[in-house]
Order: sequence, then structure tokens, then C-alpha cells
Amino acid sequence: LSVNNGEYKFTVNSDVTVSASVSELAHSLSGEGTDESPFKISTVKDLLFTAQSVNSGNATYVTAFYELAGDIDCGGAKLDVIGDFRNSSAFFAGNFNGKNHTVSNFVIDPGTSTEYVGFFGCIQPRLGVDNTGIIQKLHLKDFEISASASSTSNVCVGAFAGLSAGASIVACSATDGRIHAYGSTYFSYAGGAVGIMQGVTVQSN
Repeated sequence: LSVNNGEYKFTVNSDVTVSASVSELAHSLSGEGTDESPFKISTVKDLLFTAQSVNSGNATYVTAFYELAGDIDCGGAKLDVIGDFRNSSAFFAGNFNGKNHTVSNFVIDPGTSTEYVGFFGCIQPRLGVDNTGIIQKLHLKDFEISASASSTSNVCVGAFAGLSAGASIVACSATDGRIHAYGSTYFSYAGGAVGIMQGVTVQSN
């Protein structure tokens, strides 16, 4: 067995059974998550990592600054909601700058696990902190987002957010997408951009 730049190679010289297990190194984002040095997102794996980190309630990622480094064609991949609000700390209160890049060809369908569904689930600014709770210059294309209510909950779904509480969505667009809301005995809210807006700011430029 040899390892070279992360590539594992082994040679079998006889009729034997070989099993191998490879542990992937922990993922991380470039940048520091600050206004001066935002986290850079360039791959599907980066998007999944961001969702996982925010959804865990990790304040470093919940309140961070992010930038798209380029267009991301997800190739039909299933993405996770960023800020799914499964617990009270799992919301997005940072600043996400798409830099006029496009995230395309993706599916979001968390089943009945969360009430708030979209590229972001719940977004809101940090209390008393400027330039937070902002989604700007982000373009979504060719996507399918589905939200399903449990028997004891509402469901809120939109392209950018299921719930936007005092947040700002600036110079963004969503095209060629499909949004589905599957309700139960409670209320279902669906919007092209946001499912429910509470004191939100939406600007075209």
C-alpha cells in the first residue's frame, strides 16, 4: 500500500480478498468568515458543509460572511437547507454575497424534518449588528425545492428562504425553478422568493 498526494494505491499478487477503508479529512472553507476575509464557497461540498455547520448552531458559521467564488452547477445534487431552524440556534444571521454568480441544477427536499425550507431556511440579522441577515447578488436557476408539513406543524417555503425575519434580500433572482408545498391540517405558505416575510427588505438593485 502506498499513498501519494492523497491517492491510495495497492497491488494484489494473488487470489485474496482485500478490504480498505479511507477516512476523508475534515472539510473546511477558505477565508476567515469576516467582512474583510469572507468564507469562499466554490463547490457542492462547500455548500453542504456550510449547511451542516450553520444547522449545528455553530456561531462561527451562523454569523459569518460568505462569498461565492464562481458559478456552481450542482449536477442534480440534493442540497441541505442552510439554517433549517430545527433548534433555536440553527438560523442564518450572516452575510451571503453571491457576487452575481449562479447556483444551478439542485434539489432541496428535507421531508418533514423542518418547517422552513429554501436555499436558506430561516434568516434574520444579528441584534444590533450591521450588515448581517443579508442575502445579496445570489442567483438560483433550474432547481426544485419541496417542503412537506408534519401532522403537527406549518410549512413555509420559498426559493431563498422559508422564513425571513427582518432580513434583507438584495439584487437576487430565481429562474426556471419549481417550488412545492405539501401541507397537512396546519397552514402552508409558499412564495417565489420567500415563504413568510416579517419586516423583510427585498431590493432589485
